[in-house]
Amino acid sequence: TVMAKGLLAGLLAGLVYSLVEKKNKIVATIVAAIVCPVVNTGVFLAGCSLFFMDTLKEWAQGAGFGTSVATYMIVGLVGLNFVFELVINIVLSPVIVKLVRLGKKENK
Repeated sequence: TVMAKGLLAGLLAGLVYSLVEKKNKIVATIVAAIVCPVVNTGVFLAGCSLFFMDTLKEWAQGAGFGTSVATYMIVGLVGLNFVFELVINIVLSPVIVKLVRLGKKENK
C-alpha cells in the first residue's frame, strides 16, 4: 500500500501538471499539489479497507465511533494529516517551483 500510494500520487500529480502546464504553469503546480495528497490519502484508505477492515472495526469501536468505520477512518486516521499535507503542498509547491526555475536561470 505504501509503495502504491507513493507511486500513484507522484505519477498522477506529474500527469496532471503536464496536462495543465500548457495553459498556466502556476495553476498546474497548484492542481498537481492538490492531486498528490488526494491520491495519497485515497490509496491509503483503500488499502486500509482492503487489508485491515477487521482491525479498523475494533479500533473504531474502541475510539467511540461505534460501527462507523468510515467516520473513524476519515476523522481518526487521516483527517488532520490530510488537511495539513494539502495546505503545505498548496503553499510550498509554487515556491519550490519558482526557486528551481530561478536556480536554472542562474546556472545558464
